[in-house]
Amino acid sequence: MNIQEQIQRKKILNIDKAIDRIKWRFGQGKAFKANFTDVQALNSIITWVNRQKTAELKEYPLFAKMYIMLYGLFLKHYNTDPFDPQPERELHRLLDRDMSIIIHEFWEELNFDSLSKRLNVLSSFDISKHPAFTTDQERKEFLDNFEALPIEEKKAFWQKEYNQETVTDILNNIVNEAINRFGNEKD
Repeated sequence: MNIQEQIQRKKILNIDKAIDRIKWRFGQGKAFKANFTDVQALNSIITWVNRQKTAELKEYPLFAKMYIMLYGLFLKHYNTDPFDPQPERELHRLLDRDMSIIIHEFWEELNFDSLSKRLNVLSSFDISKHPAFTTDQERKEFLDNFEALPIEEKKAFWQKEYNQETVTDILNNIVNEAINRFGNEKD
């Protein structure tokens, strides 16, 4: 440690001591004029928080990269700038969700997309359309093509193509591979 670091360290209190000092000072219950030790304690806390922020960004570069990229997509989606809190709130709402729910929704969407593709093969039927908004011709085309399917295909047609356990395993493997490949990167 060089002399500059030693000087700097003497200006910064231990974080616990700094917090104790601020708690004591505000715990007095009366107005006060901040002295050098109060300022030193506050500056120590600020320095510690800033160091933590920098360390966390360096410690979790994979998360930081993905967060920043997704945040950028949210800014585009909401057609706004970083001063608007909506994209950050929405991103945090997603991050607060339980992992099992996210995986379940991913699995449901995967199966929905698979069913959509099967329906499109049989006709121009659009699964996202409510049946009341489909034409008689679309319904007839679908039903005629569906009736022409062999019985085994009819039985399997409406079943989920993907097993939730398999999808969960695949997602775990993909994420673990990404962590193994990119997780130790330090920019």
